[in-house]
Amino acid sequence: MNFYPPVLGHNGTFSTVWLVATKGRKVTRREILRVGVKSTCENLIDYVLGRVLPPEAGLPRPRFSLYLSSQLQYGVVVVFHRQCALLLEDLQSFMFKMSKMGTVQMIDLAGTKRQDELA
Repeated sequence: MNFYPPVLGHNGTFSTVWLVATKGRKVTRREILRVGVKSTCENLIDYVLGRVLPPEAGLPRPRFSLYLSSQLQYGVVVVFHRQCALLLEDLQSFMFKMSKMGTVQMIDLAGTKRQDELA
């Protein structure tokens, strides 16, 4: 397995995803929510296909082993699953708090009324 400190290190591109996949340590909620799943997938594809430029001239392009790329793909899936679970928890908490308030307020988003208030 190739280890690239700028990529897998503490502040690397795939650090959180790699930690989640290998269960290296407990990953906080903030770190999970900070991961952009789409950009992480695009970056991972770039590394797998060898589109990433070498760190210095004359060096080969960095590529991941099959094992490491599969770990990172698994980590992305786990991160996305946790992000969805956190969103669901937040929505359930919000709905519970709203139902506990007991008051129903009508929210009108009519465009003309809102524009009149702003003017």
